[in-house]
Amino acid sequence: MMAILALAQVLGMSVAPYQDISDFLTHHPIVNPLYTAYLACVIGGFYGYFWCKAGQTLGMRAWRLRLQNTDGSNIRPTQAIIRLATACFGLGNLVVIFDINNRAFQDHFAECDMIVLPKPVKNKKD
Repeated sequence: MMAILALAQVLGMSVAPYQDISDFLTHHPIVNPLYTAYLACVIGGFYGYFWCKAGQTLGMRAWRLRLQNTDGSNIRPTQAIIRLATACFGLGNLVVIFDINNRAFQDHFAECDMIVLPKPVKNKKD
């Protein structure tokens, strides 16, 4: 946060009328769109990286969910971008109720599947 404030001051932007850095980032007419784009890139990069690399984020791992192609391979970056763009802030998941294959709206467009992994087998010690 301080780096953003320092950069703004170097660029000659005044932060005097704002209460704090959060107020500056969310209400400045130039910085607000840039900050919003930055956050969108970070969020998209997070999901895209983990979906393409391992097929799951840490939360998906806890729920035993995996995103993959129909052949079991990891999705491509273009599929991750399509999936993010068509997710409709989670509303695309409502399509699962009416879909025969239990696929969400974003999964249809990205041509991928969300699967539930089996529970790990616990070894019983004798």
